[in-house]
Parts: sequence; C-alpha cells; structure tokens
Amino acid sequence: MSEMSDLMEKAGLFGLGVLAITEEKLNKVTEEFVKKGKMKKPEAKKFAREVLENSKKQQRELQKRIEKETKKAMRAIGVPSQADVRRLEKRIKALEKKVK
Repeated sequence: MSEMSDLMEKAGLFGLGVLAITEEKLNKVTEEFVKKGKMKKPEAKKFAREVLENSKKQQRELQKRIEKETKKAMRAIGVPSQADVRRLEKRIKALEKKVK
C-alpha cells in the first residue's frame, strides 16, 4: 500500500511541476503580447491569473479522479483499506490482551 501512496505523491508532484512550467511559459507569452501591443499589462495579468486558476482547478479535479479510480482499483483487487487495517490492529491488540 505504501507503493501506491508513493505513486500518488509522485503524480501530485509531477502535476505541480507541470503547473510551474506552465506558469513560467504563460508569463513569457503574456509579456510578449504586452511588448507587441496585443494586450495591455493589466489585461495580460488578468488573463494569466485566469488561466492559472483554471489550470489549478483542473489539476485538483484530475487528482480527485485519480484518487477515486485508485481506490476503486484497489478494492477490486482486494487490497484492504487503512480503516480495515486499523480495525484488524485493534482486534489483534484486544486478542493479545486476552491471551496474556
């Protein structure tokens, strides 16, 4: 199960890296638009902010879908959930107390 957590963490970090690259490139593009007179500076800032907000929203939605599908796949192959493991740990502790 820790391998799956590692995979999810890496996927999240990858998404953040992609977002950072996008922000950097977006800033360059909007600066070019301003230099060429295609946009005014306030307009370019607003555009960049809206694009980044949309990108972050899509990233969050993608992360939620990945988590949902991962949980679904893990249930399908019989991997116990953290709650299942915790319940079993409590039962084991209770049984250990009875044995002692």
